[in-house]
Amino acid sequence: MSNLFLRAYSAVAQAIAQNTGVVIKTGAGGYSTDGKIIYVPTIDQNSIGPLIHEVAHIRESNFKLNFSSALEQHLTNLLEDVRIEAWIGNIYPGAKMYLADMVIHLVASGFWEAPKDGNPTQLMQQYMLYRLRADVLSQVGLLEYSNDAEDLLRQKVSLGMFVRLEALMYGVEKTTCTRDVQLLAQSIMTMMEEEAKKEEEERKKQSDPNQPNEEQGDDQQQGQSQASGESEEQGDDQQQQGQNAQAAGMPGNESASDDDGDATEDEQSFLRQVLASGADDGLADLKDALQEASATAVNEGRVDRMGAAFTTKAVDNPVNPPRSGMLDEVQAATNALKVQTHALLQAETTATRRNVMQGTRIDPRKLHRAPTGGAIFVKVKPGKKADTAIMVLVDRSGSMAGQGISLATKAALASSLAFDYQGVETAVMAFPFGNGQNGLLKSFSDRATAQVAKYEAIGADGSTPMAEAMMGAGIELANHRFQRKILLVATDGDPDNIASTKDVINLARRAGMEVLGLGIQLDVSHVFGKEFSTSVNNIDELPNAMISVLRSAVFN
Repeated sequence: MSNLFLRAYSAVAQAIAQNTGVVIKTGAGGYSTDGKIIYVPTIDQNSIGPLIHEVAHIRESNFKLNFSSALEQHLTNLLEDVRIEAWIGNIYPGAKMYLADMVIHLVASGFWEAPKDGNPTQLMQQYMLYRLRADVLSQVGLLEYSNDAEDLLRQKVSLGMFVRLEALMYGVEKTTCTRDVQLLAQSIMTMMEEEAKKEEEERKKQSDPNQPNEEQGDDQQQGQSQASGESEEQGDDQQQQGQNAQAAGMPGNESASDDDGDATEDEQSFLRQVLASGADDGLADLKDALQEASATAVNEGRVDRMGAAFTTKAVDNPVNPPRSGMLDEVQAATNALKVQTHALLQAETTATRRNVMQGTRIDPRKLHRAPTGGAIFVKVKPGKKADTAIMVLVDRSGSMAGQGISLATKAALASSLAFDYQGVETAVMAFPFGNGQNGLLKSFSDRATAQVAKYEAIGADGSTPMAEAMMGAGIELANHRFQRKILLVATDGDPDNIASTKDVINLARRAGMEVLGLGIQLDVSHVFGKEFSTSVNNIDELPNAMISVLRSAVFN
């Protein structure tokens, strides 16, 4: 079966949210979050990656840390992005693909720019971010940019500085929380400060003719005498050197050599500029990409009409349930439906053979027809495997109260009993069940007769969020191992949002599912289509109604 349903962006986002405990709600007028719920207008191919990224931040990041400088905050955010994307890729493996697609899109759109010479702070951050994303997260869309950034950075810093940076930044793979990441960022800044001082001392040593060195070893006393005799002149020189250093962007180094005048745009000045980063020198945050995608969706009128797909909640058997008579009430309908279902399935799974005029296999029983040119060859058409998963979804909204919910639950029970056939598995859900949930009355592996008390206890209550309920049930069904999948909805046919409901039905059908409507004392063809719907007024009508729609829509 096609995985289109599971790849539908809303379904993907909801599956990830369900695994991480973050709530995603669509239909908003833009992007916003309160730290627990993410509100977006819609979820499409350009927003799914940044949305997954934000889910990981909400679930994993500590937003209450204090930073000593803008650079520390920039580096922490950069490294944290890598850590949380690696985390969510392990929690939900499908996230890796969508994040990799996001990178390709953001590079193509210019959100992440090619590295350029001239801005030390940007170049340093670009190298770290692009290289870590390419190597640690396997986001090959940034591989070319990361190589370009490395070439430029190697021209700006010493080999020792570059080696130390690489050794430290790959430590992000061992971090387990935001505080670990912050400590790593601080270590990188400390290393940069050490390298900057080392280069300044080396530059000063090379440019000061009075700095002791190996060649001056035997003449040290003479050098000291000369230094004493020229102290006043050196004092004037040092003052001028300090002014030159300040003009070159080396704060606090008032004794630097005046030979640094034209060299400050090399390694030493580069690191000092990086260390002096301001609040506006950080790379764009992925939240900006999500906000941009949200604004585009709103401007184009692409706002989802459907809320979040329902999650699944297991329903427990009631404590001390009264003796049930439901099994007896549905027995006749169950037996009739079982006989007809088995006959239908047997016709589908049994191989058929017929005689034809041409072929490769001769039928010995028809050889007597050879002289007259009869059909003596046999053609065998293999039967199909049953391999069918059936999800029955019961509408328990307030409009179903009374006879409606009773008939719907009996139809669901009879169906789960009748479809007890080798290669066929059934599950039953009811909606709405709590806040944004489908109640699981019977899983695919449960015995139907052991769940009867649940059917009688659910009652009817609430509105009819059929689109959200069908999306949630469809996600569960799409994950089933069987190839043929049927979603049967027992309802009075009055969803809260019929347009959204039809959108979900069309999506499921494009993914290869059969979506059928069982109208409870009402015609539901306006929702599911005439060919894919039937209706019943009492339980005795169920067998013929069900077989009719199954034969025409599924087993054809």
